[in-house]
Amino acid sequence: MPMGQISGPVYTYLDSYSAYGTCSEATSTKSRTATCTRTDDDNNSTVVGNSFCEIGETVTACLPGIYIWAYGVWGSRISNVKERWINCRRTDPYTRSISANGCDGYGLTRPATQAAC
Repeated sequence: MPMGQISGPVYTYLDSYSAYGTCSEATSTKSRTATCTRTDDDNNSTVVGNSFCEIGETVTACLPGIYIWAYGVWGSRISNVKERWINCRRTDPYTRSISANGCDGYGLTRPATQAAC
């Protein structure tokens, strides 16, 4: 470095995202929040404006529907534990099984699959 020049800190920028929210019945979209964080060469981090990062999509299309947990009756006892099946279902207007993440994403309490007896 030539004499008289002062070196500044080196920054890295990282984008991060919240989980997608619930699906809007009105717009058939769901959104998430993006955050841009600047880290210097001493590993100090600061949240900065999103214009410093290459922010990806924050809104995506979704299919609104009604999500429910379906579950079976408690089965026979094995080693003092009884079990049952659970299944996430979505109606819009046809009922079908989907990934458990669908029900979890809507904040529905997952039923227990095992219980002591």
